[in-house]
Amino acid sequence: MDNICPPSMIFSSALDTQRLDKLNHFCFAFESGREIDTEYFQKFTAFIKSFNIANNKLAEILIKAGEKEDAQTIRKTLPVLYKELKSQLAANNEGIEGNVQELIGQIKQALQDDETKTAGDILKALGTVKLSSAERELYFTLYDSLVTDKPDHALIAINKYLEVI
Repeated sequence: MDNICPPSMIFSSALDTQRLDKLNHFCFAFESGREIDTEYFQKFTAFIKSFNIANNKLAEILIKAGEKEDAQTIRKTLPVLYKELKSQLAANNEGIEGNVQELIGQIKQALQDDETKTAGDILKALGTVKLSSAERELYFTLYDSLVTDKPDHALIAINKYLEVI
């Protein structure tokens, strides 16, 4: 089971999408030109720090600008960081989407090895990516089978799916 999706990757796509949406909210707030109070600068700075981006010059600039309440620097720099992170998220999602068949194979192997928790973890990763209608149908079948503790039904569904593709 060497190729199992790392646990950090399982929820990262959904979480990163939410964080990116919040970052976009900050972009709009600063671009609007409205008056920004100290509390908002503090929230913004804490949020940028929460990304924990090591050695990222844009993040460092934004943190310093937030601490100094420098809205002009934030207006100039924040959209650039937003685009950079959005591109990274898209690239990460593309990599996961390309491995849908591999993830299904890993779920099958985990079920055959009687590792239903591992199968469930991999299924969570599968649920974070764009799936075809057949893949989405399989996803829900697997989800229902694992929630109701029927791993044998999940294996049957995977085998039927693999026969069709």
